Amino acid sequence: MHKKITIAAVLVAIAIIIPMFMPKIVIPPMSFTLGSHVPIFIASFISPLTAVIVCLGATIGFFFAGFPPVIVARAATHIIFALILAFYIKKSQNIKFGNMIVVSVIISIIHGLCEALVVQWLFFPSAANAEWVIWVLVGFGTFVHSMIDFWIAWGILKGLRYAGFGVKRKS
Repeated sequence: MHKKITIAAVLVAIAIIIPMFMPKIVIPPMSFTLGSHVPIFIASFISPLTAVIVCLGATIGFFFAGFPPVIVARAATHIIFALILAFYIKKSQNIKFGNMIVVSVIISIIHGLCEALVVQWLFFPSAANAEWVIWVLVGFGTFVHSMIDFWIAWGILKGLRYAGFGVKRKS
């Protein structure tokens, strides 16, 4: 238990620091911050609670970094895809590379949809010609960004587990 708490604390710290210091492209409501989903994906492989805590930390990180409210709200939606992934992983007995390809696509679609919907509903409900920005730049851009960060996290997890530093899931 202490090991999970320590790992969660380290992931929260990383999730807060990434939006503050990593390279980023920001054109509101769109933003792409290098590696911003990596701690969230890693946390999802540990437990649902860890995933939620790290998502909250990431949202705080985007707030502290001075991002516009639309981008902070997008970060808050990460709880949705992180919980779905965490519960899937918790339920799964045998996670194989082939399964993870499908999972990464589905999770990235959910991720992109959540971010596009929060932008649509909260910030641009009646903006003319906003569909392209919302659904292509935010939705599809988030999908691509999510896929990249998912596989970075998967590689880090595999390396940590190979080195004996991984968190073992209970079956």
